[in-house]
Amino acid sequence: MIKSLTSVENEEQYMKYLRENSTVEEQAKTFYDAYLIKKGEVQKIRKELEGLNKQLIDLTAKLSSTEKTLDSKERDIEKLRRDREDMKVKMMNLKACLLYTSDAADDLLCVDLGGRRIIKKK
Repeated sequence: MIKSLTSVENEEQYMKYLRENSTVEEQAKTFYDAYLIKKGEVQKIRKELEGLNKQLIDLTAKLSSTEKTLDSKERDIEKLRRDREDMKVKMMNLKACLLYTSDAADDLLCVDLGGRRIIKKK
């Protein structure tokens, strides 16, 4: 019985073993079996590679979407900063004016900040 390729440590030892212990027909069958194993491994690797390529495409699409969202958020943040600066300028230019609406508004000495009439004793 011929050893399988997986039971031998390296290919050179296996080739030497085959030449010494097998017929040409057995060698051909062994090599064909090894070919089928390698072909199966290649097909398996191709499927894995296809799966990895699909994952890469999906991740690239997610990254592109995330970058677009990030760009949009950065623009929003920049607009908020500009708006904040505009509000600071407007607040600095704002002048306060106190308007009295009570009946004592024409007599400033008799009105406190609450708009109540202060009665002076004579």
